[in-house]
Amino acid sequence: MRLFAAAVSGSLLALLQPAGAAPLADNTKSKDKPVYTIGSPPIPKIILIPEAKLSEIAAPFMPTFQNGTASVDSFKPKDVPLIRDPKRPKPIATVIRARDDRLLDSTQRLGYPYSAVGKVILRQPSAANKIVRDCSGAAIGARLMLTANHCFPHNHSLGDITMEFIPAYDATSDDPEPYGSAYATECTAVAERPVDGTDYIVCRLNGDIGPTTGWLGWTAWDDDESYRKGKWSSVGYPARVNGGNVPCYESPVVLKNITNSGFEGKLMTSSPPYVSAGWSGGPLFGWSGDTPYIAGVVTATAGSTTDQGLRFELISTHAGGKRLAELIEAARHNATGGS
Repeated sequence: MRLFAAAVSGSLLALLQPAGAAPLADNTKSKDKPVYTIGSPPIPKIILIPEAKLSEIAAPFMPTFQNGTASVDSFKPKDVPLIRDPKRPKPIATVIRARDDRLLDSTQRLGYPYSAVGKVILRQPSAANKIVRDCSGAAIGARLMLTANHCFPHNHSLGDITMEFIPAYDATSDDPEPYGSAYATECTAVAERPVDGTDYIVCRLNGDIGPTTGWLGWTAWDDDESYRKGKWSSVGYPARVNGGNVPCYESPVVLKNITNSGFEGKLMTSSPPYVSAGWSGGPLFGWSGDTPYIAGVVTATAGSTTDQGLRFELISTHAGGKRLAELIEAARHNATGGS
């Protein structure tokens, strides 16, 4: 299989881009949100860990792989109800276009684990806080958030950028920010790289938002077949549905092709595609009993050729693998060289 972004016209071009590059109107104000930020929001710094060093840094904190798998538990607050499978209207065939059947309603978005998934907004303070990019993300600790690496403005071509995480955000609700929001202060990744099997980044926040929303743990396998056999779901904020201002849920996400990328990162593709701009960074997660585990991060919808280049199809891509688990554990234990 070969992934590519071709020069095409019309709406197809937008589908061949990373899934988190759609500036939106700023509808993220809430009168009752908890306040973690006094004064100007922080500008996140970036910490890049060489892939060859990540295993060494994370080794003291990694659980032992048993029978080819390992995991770290999630956390559900006692007062947040568990919602295993949100009820939705009957799906329609075209999964990329605006689909009301994917919406999480106000009750569902406040249930765990959807309470731990939110909208990520990047703003430019020097331009009246103009929104320059939006993505999705998930809480993975008391003050840690996981999203896609390509969502972070590595080159800062627009100057300083702030990065806000708003769990369970819904602009159409009377309470759009039920858990408030927090800002990234530093983000850790393995490299500045395009969409591939290590397209994930862990950001430390300036507030303990996780104990209120809950957070997701992770799971990883040594083999590819376990990923293919899993029943996966995802939550994100696609711009094609209500301008990216409401959470959407997709399940099942069926993984078909898995490519080992670099140092044990995995590029995992699904078809038919379900991702559009704004969903980047949303979690790909599955269940063990009533416990949800992240196995990957949504990265893009792209074009691919198969069958020796004779067939074209659109696919959604996800990044995961052992490197994702190591990056999360290194950040959880503050072993990344940050503050």
